[in-house]
Amino acid sequence: MNIIIKSLIAVAALTGAVGLTSCNEDFAQAPSQQPYPEIGTGVWSDPMQTWQAHLGTTPDGRTTNWVTGYIVGYVNSDINNTMASAVIADGETKAIKNNNVILAQYPYDEDEWDKLGYTIDDCIPVQLPSGVCRSVVNLSDHPDNFNRQVSLRGTTGSKYMGAYGLRSAYEYNWGAKGKYEEPITPIEGQYFCNFSASHDFTYYEERGWSQFMEKGGMTGFTVTENNRMCYVGMSAYYGTATGGPYINWLVSPALNLDNVEEKIVSFRTEVYRKVADTSFDVFVLTHKNPLSCEPVHLECPVSSTDGVWLSSGDIDLSEFSGKIYIAFRYKAERGGSGNSSDFYMTDFNFGGANPDEWITVDPSSIGTYRKADKLESGKKYAMLFDNEYVAIPATSGSGYGRLNVEEIEFTNEQETEFRVSVEDAFTFTNVEEDYWQIRDSEGRLIYMDDDATHSTFQFGWQGSYSDLQTSWKITESAGKYIMVSYLRGYHLEFNPSFMNVAPNSGNYVSNNCAVLFELVEE
Repeated sequence: MNIIIKSLIAVAALTGAVGLTSCNEDFAQAPSQQPYPEIGTGVWSDPMQTWQAHLGTTPDGRTTNWVTGYIVGYVNSDINNTMASAVIADGETKAIKNNNVILAQYPYDEDEWDKLGYTIDDCIPVQLPSGVCRSVVNLSDHPDNFNRQVSLRGTTGSKYMGAYGLRSAYEYNWGAKGKYEEPITPIEGQYFCNFSASHDFTYYEERGWSQFMEKGGMTGFTVTENNRMCYVGMSAYYGTATGGPYINWLVSPALNLDNVEEKIVSFRTEVYRKVADTSFDVFVLTHKNPLSCEPVHLECPVSSTDGVWLSSGDIDLSEFSGKIYIAFRYKAERGGSGNSSDFYMTDFNFGGANPDEWITVDPSSIGTYRKADKLESGKKYAMLFDNEYVAIPATSGSGYGRLNVEEIEFTNEQETEFRVSVEDAFTFTNVEEDYWQIRDSEGRLIYMDDDATHSTFQFGWQGSYSDLQTSWKITESAGKYIMVSYLRGYHLEFNPSFMNVAPNSGNYVSNNCAVLFELVEE
């Protein structure tokens, strides 16, 4: 039976509400616990109630919330990894599992639960990942936690153990409230965010960013790092072709336009697997919940070419004033890999902020590179293209693909020296005459195999290939180095249309070949 219906029946039976009366002596005295309390907002001082989390609630579109309830049991996943194997604890028998607990709206008392019509089906599962919450809250190590009220912070609005509950609990506080948090205040000046400070979106929620799932039930925006570039993105890839529409909003912190001279905002976007049924639009809001105000659509460019990052340019906000929010709306009419696109956003800049003042870089991670007069075996070099883009080693764990690039600035007028990450260096090792192996900063080879269906680089170790077979024939011409795969005859070249370095099976374009800069100082 639906939990709210149960509550109404209990209220009616116990208090004569909604016009019902009863002479049954069984209801002459109300139980010690009244049916459900007021709705909680999910903040530390007003946690969501267990019954709200049971419904999959995401207050105000926020998925990270505090939830309060009573620890009454756990799910024995050795039997079944769903709530079907939920176990009511008794405070004496040691729980078998320590990676989850079950929260109830009320402490367990069989008679009281029976009077309310409350059952284990009305409880919620709580995921306890490794960490402080698991070590303190679990019933396996602490059977005396049975029937103890706790407030836990984690993710609501998605299922765990087959039921809506609380996922990834990472903070706790005993009692009916969470831990005190400093209130989030509006950004009172310039602001820049490239999502490199943390890969956990909770970090950004704590600094004013928020999400709102309008339709479809898809997990929201997540933070990703690829080739040392960080961004936040959304996809309906794991949705269904028969489901949808999938609509999710990403909302910036509150921004005070009255405190910046340049009333502008800018950002960069990228799309992957572009299809017609997916859109990514930008709005100005006067409330962080897009359904609580009238969103104003901003006419600005977003990426429409797979794999190409596009700058929005400076978007004029002078028609607005006071506190606003910038919101990004992802909408896919259907889910699945063939029906939806991925959209990514980074370099969010409000008020014309200087990114250098917002990004902290470890000086020891930067190296000095000088233009190389010759190629020497065993030395490290950066590959520079078009006189401004340096190749970046592929993401750790990638087995194949292309190389991204990042922009550089020369440190001298002769344009013979620059400083970038030491991880941008590739080691060149001579194999035979003009043939060289190229390894990235992780020691992985960059080569091409002999499979005609593969048109990208291989990243890793040669396996059954010889050193020569995984090498490149390198010749110098007018200061540029032409690199040709031993096995395939493809050229290693910069593609300015897609802003990457990829194998080219046609005639090489000299302007797109590399100029090598030796790493001379780490």
